Amino acid sequence: MRTHSALLDSRRRALTVALVAGLLGVSSAYAGVAGGSPSFTVGPCVVTEGNAGTTACNFSISISSGAQGPLEFSYQTASPGNLLSPVSDASLEAPLVGTDTLLYNTGETMGGWTVENGSVELKSSLHWQPSHYRQSLDMHGNSPGTIARDIATVPGQTYLVSFAFSGHPVCAAVVKTMSVSFGNQQLGSFTFDSTGFSPQNMGWRYESVVVTANASVSRLRFASTTMGGCGPALDDISVTPTGAASSGIDYVATSRHHDDPVILPQSTTAHTVTVNVLGDTTVEADEDFELQVCLAGGACQTAVGGIDDDDGIGDTLFANGFE
Repeated sequence: MRTHSALLDSRRRALTVALVAGLLGVSSAYAGVAGGSPSFTVGPCVVTEGNAGTTACNFSISISSGAQGPLEFSYQTASPGNLLSPVSDASLEAPLVGTDTLLYNTGETMGGWTVENGSVELKSSLHWQPSHYRQSLDMHGNSPGTIARDIATVPGQTYLVSFAFSGHPVCAAVVKTMSVSFGNQQLGSFTFDSTGFSPQNMGWRYESVVVTANASVSRLRFASTTMGGCGPALDDISVTPTGAASSGIDYVATSRHHDDPVILPQSTTAHTVTVNVLGDTTVEADEDFELQVCLAGGACQTAVGGIDDDDGIGDTLFANGFE
């Protein structure tokens, strides 16, 4: 484990290069080597949600001819209404830790987040299973930590705050607790029992709370309230105006990052990426989400997944205008 402040400048530059490649979904081995890469398109999908279980939303990738070898694709889901940057701040991917665990102490920044109190650790998928993409946050570094960031909000607008919640699985303190606030409003104290879970199976659970903003800037804050050596784990954070699809609440977060891409054989012309839509009995308008697909050494394409709630509210026209 290394502290953020102790990183060498060369390491910072390497992380910056890796982050840019990661945000583009480009494997570092392929970055800038686009010769022979074919063009591709990603078609949208629309499904009826249902009242329980999951429904498959299938995105069709159509690949033109001309590939000179196997194709490496990465992809990730995102909510188009999320007020947080979908990768760097929502999925806690800034900076990229690689094979490290990076410790952040009081006053230090981590992407768009600031450590207000205590310390936290960014962990890669080599340390434990993230909920989404490559990294997640251990809310207890050397002591229980608190992270926060300011978000521009509209007074009187209601927002859905959601996040993936788990706990350090290898500790005597089995039950982990965390408090969450938005502006001057407490959203609650959340508890996770890590009994039976492991670094390979973290048992991530999504929580969501609807809150009405009462100021033009609202500070979103997560604070570990677990005493002892280990605490809660945090990932896949979303703040969306109510009515927008939210990861973990309306659909299952789905991703393959560029370090572990889908490899398609040469001459492949079609592939399908499936995102499962979560059914519930909540009466709500139609919603949509996004799937971004990137070809190593090439471009990225984004397609929309439409969720028809089949309640007769806002049917046919989705938030982004497609039918």
